[in-house]
Amino acid sequence: MERIAEKKKHSLQSRLAWKGFFFVLPACVFFTLFTLVPIIMAIVLAFAKYDGIGEINWVGFQNFANIFKFDDVYKKSFVNVAWYALFAIPLSVLLPLFYAMLINADVQGGKVFRAIYYIPGLTSTVAAATVFRLVFNPDIGVVNSFLGLLGIRGPQWLESSNTAMITIVFLTMWQGIGGNMIIYAAALTGISPELYEAARIDGASRPRMFFKITLPLLAPTTFFIITMSIIGAFQLYDQVLVMTDGGPANSTVTPVYVIYNRAFGTNSNMGYASAQAVLLFIVIAFVSTITQKFVKDRAY
Repeated sequence: MERIAEKKKHSLQSRLAWKGFFFVLPACVFFTLFTLVPIIMAIVLAFAKYDGIGEINWVGFQNFANIFKFDDVYKKSFVNVAWYALFAIPLSVLLPLFYAMLINADVQGGKVFRAIYYIPGLTSTVAAATVFRLVFNPDIGVVNSFLGLLGIRGPQWLESSNTAMITIVFLTMWQGIGGNMIIYAAALTGISPELYEAARIDGASRPRMFFKITLPLLAPTTFFIITMSIIGAFQLYDQVLVMTDGGPANSTVTPVYVIYNRAFGTNSNMGYASAQAVLLFIVIAFVSTITQKFVKDRAY
């Protein structure tokens, strides 16, 4: 009887294992076809000259050498990302945390405000960027019209290299605050109320409780948001394409924008674009690792 029971148990486990395998098989197939294979192709093409139609000509490390020697636009794209991150990353932490604390407060209509703040994150990036082009239009835009009422002459937001990147920061913040807010709101609900009660009994003020309890316990969440914001900064593309098309004077070009134009624009060279993509991957991995080392040590 024991052998029969053991055999049935083994048969049941085998059937469950096969069922589990078939459940994950579609995801594995799609990941292989649309993620793993393109990554391998990009790495291979990085060492070739290829326009997507003709023959593949192997050039070794020449593509990488050309990037470092001659590609000033690609280098400038990383400078632009650094400027973008300087404004966007602090805002992507501070504003969502502020809104999360507001909606988590015991006030009437908190769920309604949570939905209102999150709705921009559901909006199409292209549609939002199109609207923001009108909002920051120097002649008919809402922003300059409001500034005019205050007696201030509004700048040429999208036509000036000094302000074009700022408009993109406004757009990405408007769309991204809701998602980070939800993450912070979930993390705040995970903090035990007993900690605040004990601190209140000891006579701690609200600011002191925020800096001594809330912020330290939210450190892992903050680390996650900072890391994802850095990766998102390097992958910025849709907003740039619609709002500024990389201008003026390449002041808003990003690595992904440059890579796409090199791969599918005039004088297409997918091999050279693949080399740029490989370098971008290395930079993102390096920066993410440094960020993890710098922030995570302070988060735990």
